[in-house]
Amino acid sequence: GSEGVRSVTLTVQSVQFEMQLRPGVLSFLREMSSLFCVYLYTMGSREYVQQALHHLDPEHDIFRPGQVLAWHPALDRTTKTLRRMLCHPHLVTIVDDSTIAWAQHLPNLLPIDRFTGDPADRSLARMAGRLRHMHAQFFAPQLAVSRHPLAPPASPAGGATRCGPAVPELRMPPPGTVPPGPPKVPPEPHG
Repeated sequence: GSEGVRSVTLTVQSVQFEMQLRPGVLSFLREMSSLFCVYLYTMGSREYVQQALHHLDPEHDIFRPGQVLAWHPALDRTTKTLRRMLCHPHLVTIVDDSTIAWAQHLPNLLPIDRFTGDPADRSLARMAGRLRHMHAQFFAPQLAVSRHPLAPPASPAGGATRCGPAVPELRMPPPGTVPPGPPKVPPEPHG
């Protein structure tokens, strides 16, 4: 997208501070949420997350209930874990600027450059290209099978726009893994 750096003011625990939105973040989130089930996982407090989401997803079109994970006082503030998500870790791809935080899940991680406020930052555009490619590679075999005359039609994006436990196959496998084939249909019971 053509979005530049934009500063927004957040108030957390009665303290105001500026948060800079990375160039292209809004269009990146919109596009990726049309291809994937997108979660937000932050070491920030619940109050911080609510303030940030007001600017990142004001209409609640991207992050639905259960798709935002914030730090909690009972949790370690230095590591992130997929155990907090209700899915199998092999079905998750992580985009984050901290490899240390995801040390337990490095095979799932697509590292992105840390944002330093540079208006010329193109990291999200590059990452979007990688994720589009992964999406196409993952769904190509499934779309070929779905062209069978008796199969339900494929969605326009080739994926899902909704998340949930009913469609876990729509989450991406870790980078470098071979996507599973189409689901096997059990034979009709006789009798």
